[in-house]
Amino acid sequence: MIHSKLIGQSSLLDRLNGIISGGRIAHAYLLKGPKGIGKTTIGKKFAKMILCSSKAKRPCNICQSCIQFDTANHPDYKYVGPVGQSIRIDQIRELRQDIAIKPYQGRYKIYLIDDSHIMTQQAQNALLKTLEEPPSFVVIILCTDNIHALLPTITSRCQSIPIRHLASRYIVEILKKRNIDEDKARVYAQISAGIAGRAIDISMDEEFKTLREKTLDYIGDLFSKPDVQILKDIDLFISNRENIWTIMELLALFMRDVLVYSETLDNHLIINTDKLSEIYRYSEEISREQIKGAIESIKAAQRMLKSNANFQLTIENMLLSISGGVKLCI
Repeated sequence: MIHSKLIGQSSLLDRLNGIISGGRIAHAYLLKGPKGIGKTTIGKKFAKMILCSSKAKRPCNICQSCIQFDTANHPDYKYVGPVGQSIRIDQIRELRQDIAIKPYQGRYKIYLIDDSHIMTQQAQNALLKTLEEPPSFVVIILCTDNIHALLPTITSRCQSIPIRHLASRYIVEILKKRNIDEDKARVYAQISAGIAGRAIDISMDEEFKTLREKTLDYIGDLFSKPDVQILKDIDLFISNRENIWTIMELLALFMRDVLVYSETLDNHLIINTDKLSEIYRYSEEISREQIKGAIESIKAAQRMLKSNANFQLTIENMLLSISGGVKLCI
């Protein structure tokens, strides 16, 4: 069932309701945002709202249309998703054949094309023909996390709706509804960078939990070992290159906890609540200026990697910068 409330998306839902109530429904919409942000869920919710027969705020969840939608039994809604690694031309040809048939029971027929950016070139060209002259009753919803892979002639014929990142408190709420402990939910929410789907994936990923432990264990070495040894022990970063952003966020989040506690002495503000003893220790042994410098070194390295800087050199410079500014007396 598409729930009546999407956590953290009330303003977007109000906008979509406004489109419908104002009679301004376009023939094509492009929902764009990073993978896991909720595009498909929102696209389905929008389709359900359009098809709902209620005259009040939609969806009503009780009319025949809503019940059919929730049971995946609506004759005027079609979902098109990847088959293998792409959406092929035969899928779009089938869609176009169906488009020629008028709605069975309502005013509109809705087609949701998920991961639309992986349509083949032939499929995109076939879809373009429909977008150029769509029947009055057709609404096509495209979902994509790579708008640049779509033909400009397709995107220009769609109303663009960006899906915003969620505040951490909303992601925590989403995770708690999945019976995830609040302390863990706060960590996952911070690492997810406002992407609910990513937070959910992390919460179920045992490899992430192992990576987190290795990363936080490494911090002790970073603060205490000689620089030469640190450069010899960077396999954590090299062997997990595909997860480097997560590792950096874990490092920055832990440093943030140390800084916050040293300034407030309030452990209720700590996110890594399972690492309190280490946070208490470092907050006493490392100055605030040093921790701030460490956080800035991490952020600077992230900016460098975004600019396609040399990976290993950037990591080495980050680690030397942190370790050079922070050394415990042992």
